[in-house]
Amino acid sequence: MANNINSQISYKTLFNDNPDLYCFPGLPEANDGPLAYLVELYQQIQMFEKDADKESARFLSQRRTDIEKLLLDSTNLNQTSSLLPLVIEALAEKVKNHINNNQPLTHSLADIHYPLSLPFHFPLKQTTTVLAKKEIPLLDLIQRADSKYPNFIDDNLSADSLQTAMMISSTLAPKLQALLLEKSQSSQKDFFEKYYGLKGDTIKAAGSLERLTIFTQQTGLTSQEAESLFAVNGIAEETKTHSIVTYSSNVTKPDNADKQFPSGANYAASYINAGKAPALLRTNSLSLISFSMLRDCHNRHLLHLCWFWIIKNLIPP
Repeated sequence: MANNINSQISYKTLFNDNPDLYCFPGLPEANDGPLAYLVELYQQIQMFEKDADKESARFLSQRRTDIEKLLLDSTNLNQTSSLLPLVIEALAEKVKNHINNNQPLTHSLADIHYPLSLPFHFPLKQTTTVLAKKEIPLLDLIQRADSKYPNFIDDNLSADSLQTAMMISSTLAPKLQALLLEKSQSSQKDFFEKYYGLKGDTIKAAGSLERLTIFTQQTGLTSQEAESLFAVNGIAEETKTHSIVTYSSNVTKPDNADKQFPSGANYAASYINAGKAPALLRTNSLSLISFSMLRDCHNRHLLHLCWFWIIKNLIPP
């Protein structure tokens, strides 16, 4: 009888303890674990956002739309995740608000060309990346895959299959090839919105783009990259713009070679300047607030500049 009574007396029976309210250390549901810390941070952020300015503040739900969908369990707690997939997923969610959602994201990125890092043709990029790792030229692969190989010799150099192979092996996406071959769009009303992301009045858009700060912002270039693109070497004087063009020892220098720098309209940046003077130069404003301007900036310059930079970024060195 005594043993039976002693066996019934315990902490659980005396205090009506419920073991389901406890967990072992290190489990996801522990109130001192990393998941509890994340939940506390999330709740703290929600409290701060209640008092934030709804118009100027960028809420967590806007910056990281995936936060509310994350599954907090033991698997994710002990799993190491790469940062790159998270960044890509977050950017993809943001992009969906500005593109056609009736087609896959990869199709939309292959079809648009602003910002200047686009169009991005994922299948082509994936193929060229793998071939680069294998050190196999794309043209060589296409030639060997032809049923009539080796037919790219002698009288077959102008064959349609060879021309097609050369176009594909240029690593230029189909959309980019079409854009480069289309007629000039510089006179269109939506030129600045289509190529430089500037909406509104055409005259105002052209005027704002002449400012180097706006130009670099819309193109994603740094000031150093812009200098290299325009073949100029910064701003040295109010009346002169020093170029980075130098005369070769194989050419006859003009009489004023020691007094005047060679113009980018004829050398280095001749394509961007549409082969016509005056060149697209950077000059200093005479106002008290000094800023850089793109002088003599015409749509033909901007269109050529746009194509040049897109090709430079997309063609591997």
